[in-house]
Amino acid sequence: MLVLAILASVLVVMIHATSIVSGFTPYGHRPAVFLASLAFGMFLLSFFNPWKHRLWRELGMAQAYLVALFTEMFGLPLTIYFLTSAFGARIGLGGEEGHLWATLLARTGALPLSSGVALVMTASVVLITLGITLIVLGWRDIYRAEGL
Repeated sequence: MLVLAILASVLVVMIHATSIVSGFTPYGHRPAVFLASLAFGMFLLSFFNPWKHRLWRELGMAQAYLVALFTEMFGLPLTIYFLTSAFGARIGLGGEEGHLWATLLARTGALPLSSGVALVMTASVVLITLGITLIVLGWRDIYRAEGL
């Protein structure tokens, strides 16, 4: 099951990458939403063996989060939809306009859109790396703890 999840994940990345390279918008890919939700759902199911009703409920909540995440990522960008309807802002559905902080920096005149995207992506990588480092250090302390 884990192998199927990995293969489906690779397929989702390929669908998303080909859409960006070919110049299409990264949104509106319902097959990618379905495949990514299915792949990561199988990945969750391979780690958790839900044999109680409560465990199935928790797995269902995790799967609902994944479906919402991948719908926002590949399907309909709800954040952009709500911002455009609430504030009347015109935000495109292209690849660079999907980075809302970069779009905000471009609209205020602080940075051009491409520089804003580079800044936002760099900040994201730094924050993700910091988060992973904190997790590794925390798990190392937990692993070394005695008497618990």
